[in-house]
This record gives sequence, structure tokens and C-alpha cells, in this order.
Amino acid sequence: MSEQFIPTAQSWLLENSNLSASQRNALAELCPVLIKALPVSATGGLPTLVSIAGPPGSGKSTLTKMLAAVLAASGRN
Repeated sequence: MSEQFIPTAQSWLLENSNLSASQRNALAELCPVLIKALPVSATGGLPTLVSIAGPPGSGKSTLTKMLAAVLAASGRN
């Protein structure tokens, strides 16, 4: 995966989070790395299950929703 996901991630974060600009940029730049780490089903049948853990308020929900929006925009679910 390339950095093509960064603008989509930045846009989603701007509209859906209250993070600072530097936090949005850092999270958006992490997005392609995380997407690249996700396995792609060879048959396209079963969805990928990903577990994200962390303490309360660490950004698990924001990260998950951002990744889901970026993946949906790129045709993956």
C-alpha cells in the first residue's frame, strides 16, 4: 500500500475527531502502515478480524473508525 490513503485519513480525522493538526497528521501517516499490515483474503470471502487494545481514551475507537473509512474508500471491508 502506498501513501495514497493519507489524504483520505486526514480528511476523515478533520471531520470526525477533535485531535490537533499534528496528531491528525501523525495518525494519518500511520494509516498506510497499518493497512499494509492487514492480511488480504486470497478468496475475498471472509472479513479480516483485527483486535485493537489500549487504555481508556487512547484512541482505539478513532483509529478503528478511521481505518474503516479509509478501507471502505479503497474498496475493502
